[in-house]
Amino acid sequence: MPVTLLLVPVVFCGVNNLDAPDLIDRDIFTGIIEMVSVKETIEIALRLHPETRQIVFVVDNTPTGESIWNQIKEQSEYFEGIQFTRIGDGISMTQIENEVGNLSDEAIVLFGPYNRDNTGNYVSSRECAFLVSEASVRPVYGYTDLLIHSGIVGGKLFSEFHHGQNTAEVAQHILDGENVCDVQVIEICPSQYMFNYEQLERWNIELPELPEGSIVINKPEPSFYEKYYRLIWPIVVFIFLESLIILRLIVNVSRRKKAEKALRKHQDELEKLVSYRTADLEATNRELEAFAYSVSHDLRAPLRGIDGFSHVLLEEYSENIDDKGKDYLKRIRAGAQKMDRLIDDLLKLSRLSRSEMRYDTVDMSACAIEITEDLRQIDPDRKVEFVISTDISAHGDATLLKIALINLMSNAWKFTDNHEHARIEVGVESIKDDNVYFVRDDGAGFNMKYVEKLFGVFQRLHGITEFSGNGIGLATVQRIIHRHGGQIWAESEVEKGATFYFTLPKQKS
Repeated sequence: MPVTLLLVPVVFCGVNNLDAPDLIDRDIFTGIIEMVSVKETIEIALRLHPETRQIVFVVDNTPTGESIWNQIKEQSEYFEGIQFTRIGDGISMTQIENEVGNLSDEAIVLFGPYNRDNTGNYVSSRECAFLVSEASVRPVYGYTDLLIHSGIVGGKLFSEFHHGQNTAEVAQHILDGENVCDVQVIEICPSQYMFNYEQLERWNIELPELPEGSIVINKPEPSFYEKYYRLIWPIVVFIFLESLIILRLIVNVSRRKKAEKALRKHQDELEKLVSYRTADLEATNRELEAFAYSVSHDLRAPLRGIDGFSHVLLEEYSENIDDKGKDYLKRIRAGAQKMDRLIDDLLKLSRLSRSEMRYDTVDMSACAIEITEDLRQIDPDRKVEFVISTDISAHGDATLLKIALINLMSNAWKFTDNHEHARIEVGVESIKDDNVYFVRDDGAGFNMKYVEKLFGVFQRLHGITEFSGNGIGLATVQRIIHRHGGQIWAESEVEKGATFYFTLPKQKS
């Protein structure tokens, strides 16, 4: 009888053809669609039996059988090199048993719904599955957990229990007063990998070969050792090792005491040696510091003498010196003055490693704005756009961080000098939960293949005639950032500017 003739709502538990116009009227019909995980079952079967070249489907010609056979045919295009054949349409159960009993070693069987043979007699799917699996010379897979106790190996099986449970929930919605046409037809039913342990043993399939999370039924109760071997072996190993340790302690008590005595003596000597070395190092550092100041004083005196006497010669004896001589004297003065500045810079660089760090929250934006004003006073006619991000703060020594920022912004000012319009930007970016500060310009830039020389003392990537400087500024910046526990690096392209990045810890380490 067509469903449309009934006067009460119909909740179907497993319909195969929702589009059948002579059976289904959505005004009174809803329920669960029987969706079979054919593709997943075939995939796992082929993985467990890689020699397979033929898949034989046992499916009857009932509407349910035809529907599932159509689903199987739709999936066949995903499996190249596999021959798909069907038996069960118009033959008896005995003939089916004979055919699966004569399959080749390259075949496997997929059992579908089989409830009616060619005589029109109906039998249960469980009984058919049992007869087919008993007669088959090759593994038999299925589509529902209802068959898992009937001799099939398993597969991606949909749950008959959840099928019925979902159907009951749909019916409850109708009983609660909802219109049938408003209750959605459920098209997905839970399915899971499930296998029969007895069949796994029969076809030599190891448990580790199964998909993760698979359910295995009929597995025999493990022995005490199988159940607790993960615990037994550590205990055995522990007892064995403890026995060896105890035995060794008993045998070597006197030797151990001697070793402990020798170790204590060695530790005492080592502590004395460390104390002596520390004292020597401190004395050496003091001597080096005194030597540095002495050398700087001793070097400055003759340098200033050279500069002073050269100046006197130029001022008072200029009439007696030709132009070439005056040029030589000017070069002497310039060299002496440069040497004096180098000595100053080296002493400052040396002091950076010895000065005490005072940590505080530093307003980097305010520092950058102050440095900007100082730079503009150096050359008010230059057209430089400064972009300073607001609310840039850092945790560190305010004096040292300002020195680092002065050097970086002065570098940007210097290397944009040849550009009519320049831009200098100071900001901060958040990268992987770290604050990355940067000073960016659009000036001369440099070739990145020389970047390793960038922070070395006296290292210059541009000629002295192009840009002034002595090659100590970036070394100073690097030392300041490293003292704070941060990192500094640069990215650049010739005539497209440079960006100097540095990180600072968010709090004192």
